[in-house]
Amino acid sequence: MHDKGLAMKVAWVCAYPVKMLESAGLKFGRRVGHSHPYSWIVNLSNELARQKQIELHIITETKYIARSRQITFNNISFHILRNALPFTFRSFPAYLPVDAISGFFARRLNIIKKIKDINPDIVHAHGTEGPNALAAIGSGRKNIISIQGIVSEYHKICPSLHFALTGRYENLAVKKGRNFICKTDFDKRFVLSLNPEARIYNISEAMNPVFFQGKWVDPTENSILFVGAFEERKGLHLLLEALSRVAKSIPDVCLYVIGTGEKPRKLLLEKMCRKLGIMKHVKFLGFKTAPEIADWHLRSKIFVMPSKIENSPNALTEAMVSGMPIIASDRGGIGSLVEHNESGVLVNPDDASQMSQAIVNLLLDKDLRRNLGKNAKDFAQKHRPPLVAESTLKAYKEIIEEG
Repeated sequence: MHDKGLAMKVAWVCAYPVKMLESAGLKFGRRVGHSHPYSWIVNLSNELARQKQIELHIITETKYIARSRQITFNNISFHILRNALPFTFRSFPAYLPVDAISGFFARRLNIIKKIKDINPDIVHAHGTEGPNALAAIGSGRKNIISIQGIVSEYHKICPSLHFALTGRYENLAVKKGRNFICKTDFDKRFVLSLNPEARIYNISEAMNPVFFQGKWVDPTENSILFVGAFEERKGLHLLLEALSRVAKSIPDVCLYVIGTGEKPRKLLLEKMCRKLGIMKHVKFLGFKTAPEIADWHLRSKIFVMPSKIENSPNALTEAMVSGMPIIASDRGGIGSLVEHNESGVLVNPDDASQMSQAIVNLLLDKDLRRNLGKNAKDFAQKHRPPLVAESTLKAYKEIIEEG
């Protein structure tokens, strides 16, 4: 049992934007470009690191370093494990996912070894689609697993080799685990369908404080904002089809797209814009930082998330925190985040007519925009980092004190 007179030692196993550690002395063997910000990881870890009763260790992997390193930054001990092909700074290519085929065997062993070196009171694994959850379980320490995406469910909507391979190990982790953090009814049902005895902790994601600072005031431009990757699952192509219909009713409408993706996918989207005759209505803005996205929230009239499948999308929650009126797909876990016609409008993303009509209605109705935005902001207050940290600490203590 944990000694109450000592700080609780917690080991996280998670993805982390390692470029942020460059200022702390982490040296890279090759240039690190823009990567996923993993904002919910950064926001919650920073908040927990402020707590005196926590000694936080983060185990993460990267292909950009020559050897594994340990550094301290912002009161957090980072254990950065090298994960790359020998003598390179590259991982296995998508067409040859050896690590996934092997069940992430070598990576799991490395993570388990590091967990044992740290000897934590509890291990918190973020995500089930890679080695993290299985390593936490395999370490033999008390653990809790945060559900992020659900790749086996994503595979049903957007089949891929990656989803097919990783879904097998995701299911195994859920079956073997005991304690889970869920954010929506969607992920809760998924966990309980595989593991009826699982203990579920309903804890929201921690949003970047920058999104709570602004005050959305209805702009004059008929602007729509999309934030997300260019992958098919995010549904930007569905929004473009709806936009071509919206432009017939609102000729000055403009869609601002924040996000990146593989070049062939972007070229395909641009080709679609030309084919639909909406090139002048679409502006691709590329990668933006959190403060920049927060600024675009305040400059845009509505936010649209047309995803084919999601669990708890941070881009959507960030827009709600900013007080934006939103339209989102009624798929996956989004219905747990948005109450239809109260804190947003839910649509069928595959129905371009329904989506376009919802956009037109919201662009033309100032009172509706104001009411939806206000309700969204009120609903999203539970995503404040101190509240999320408090709930997370409570879960840790409960699990540790089980004996």
